[in-house]
Amino acid sequence: MAIDIMTDNCSNWFVIQTYAGKEGRITDVLLDLIKEPARLFFPRRKLYIRKKGEYLYNIKALYPGYLFIKGEDDSLYNLDLCKTIYRKKSILQGFIKILMKEDRPFFCEREEMKVVFDLVNREGIVEESRFYREGEIVKIIEGPLKGYEGIIRGINKRKNRVKVELKFLGVNRLVDLCIFEVR
Repeated sequence: MAIDIMTDNCSNWFVIQTYAGKEGRITDVLLDLIKEPARLFFPRRKLYIRKKGEYLYNIKALYPGYLFIKGEDDSLYNLDLCKTIYRKKSILQGFIKILMKEDRPFFCEREEMKVVFDLVNREGIVEESRFYREGEIVKIIEGPLKGYEGIIRGINKRKNRVKVELKFLGVNRLVDLCIFEVR
């Protein structure tokens, strides 16, 4: 959450799997454990929702059930970090596992993380975007989706949401983000 997204090189990020909805609590505990806030990343999205006739903003996880930890090129450091997290598993309520490949943490692809870093602000939140239509073509004029029109898979104007296809752990996933039409 306190990551300096502008200076990060997008590589060496591995994934912690949690129960959906427990990411915030685990983030707080891990921040105390790791002592380096720039090494923990919990991407979230701002959604515009209607509740009892009123429209409100709500912050939700971009990838429910997942947190990211910045590793190092040094595999011993990464293994020590994983062991430390597993030793503290009893206080990490909602922790499931660290995604591993063989006996090492599974790192996300650099390109996958770059797209996420491009979309989020300094607090790790994907803000709303603004768009207009030219016939069948959607033009993003403002917000994090500007320049990423190619990943848009659908727009729900009633809910002010756009379906965006993001690659995560090698799999394409559809994620809802907030969007407003400008006329």
